[in-house]
Amino acid sequence: MKKVLLSSLFLISILGFSQETKFTFKKEGFTDYVVTEVKGTAPELYSKAINWIKETYKNPDEVIKMTIVNEKVRIEGFQKNLNCIGSVCADGIYVVEISFKDERYKFDPISLLLKNGAGSFEVPFNDLSIYYDKKGELKKSSKEGLEKTIQLFDGLNESLKNYIVGDKKSDW
Repeated sequence: MKKVLLSSLFLISILGFSQETKFTFKKEGFTDYVVTEVKGTAPELYSKAINWIKETYKNPDEVIKMTIVNEKVRIEGFQKNLNCIGSVCADGIYVVEISFKDERYKFDPISLLLKNGAGSFEVPFNDLSIYYDKKGELKKSSKEGLEKTIQLFDGLNESLKNYIVGDKKSDW
């Protein structure tokens, strides 16, 4: 009995401390952050991330909002038509912080502001209950926007990872 109990506690502790590799959402909120394992020291990863920002964004100096050399960088980006309900669309302004340690980096969305002609709305990362009905089911009108948000953050993280490991789309 002790072995079963001890084994159960061990598995629970391992699962409890596992780190996410993709973003997800549920009523309680979005995944806080994902950790991506890649080869390299923190300074090397930081340098490659800065280069990725410079190659990915049209105005990289405006996108970079904060840096701590070799430790982290915070960026603010823009995504057109991130959330659409019918013919009404909102653009997204997001802030992401990327932190570096040897052999890994943490990709951490800080905020997301949806903006259109009618106004703006801060997406509450830690409580998505407004997107669910009284039965606890995801509202049909909310599903696409939340999925596009996940695709945005997963896509950015995947793009950064590919840049760091050297998976280039162009062979020239």
